[in-house]
Amino acid sequence: VPVLIGGMLLAVKQAHTSKAVEVADALKVLKDVPIRNQLMLVGAIMLGASFAATLLGKLLVGDLIMMDDITGLPSLNLNVSMLVFLLMISLGTGMLFTYAPALVVFKGMAAMDAVKASFHGAWTNALPFVVFALIYAGLTLLAAIPLMLGFVVLIPVMVGAVYMSYKDIF
Repeated sequence: VPVLIGGMLLAVKQAHTSKAVEVADALKVLKDVPIRNQLMLVGAIMLGASFAATLLGKLLVGDLIMMDDITGLPSLNLNVSMLVFLLMISLGTGMLFTYAPALVVFKGMAAMDAVKASFHGAWTNALPFVVFALIYAGLTLLAAIPLMLGFVVLIPVMVGAVYMSYKDIF
């Protein structure tokens, strides 16, 4: 995913400078081996963080979906502490990885340094980041309604929004 996002970020930068954008612009990341490798490493770190968050959630919170003893049907086991925990994990991983592909592509940072800088940049702008995340979550729900076709519009718009916030923060 970070490799694709990196390519889209390059295309957004090109469009922002009023140049014509072609599909080849988004694929430039694949040809630049050091950048591609660092983006793949960001993806591996993201996978590891997702696995750790899932394991931590399972250990601390328990099952989200449980089988009802009476009906035998699945039921949601939601409580306030679970929702707060899931929100904190989601915001934390979002802070780690929102700007990491941009930092690798535009500043040539190593993967782990980009993840750290992404967290630092998002943490120093925590309130705008939370508002950004909540707006994104709402738009994601709306994009999912029409048979997921809304993501055709949402993904490029959000990559553009990440690029513009990246320019403001870094």
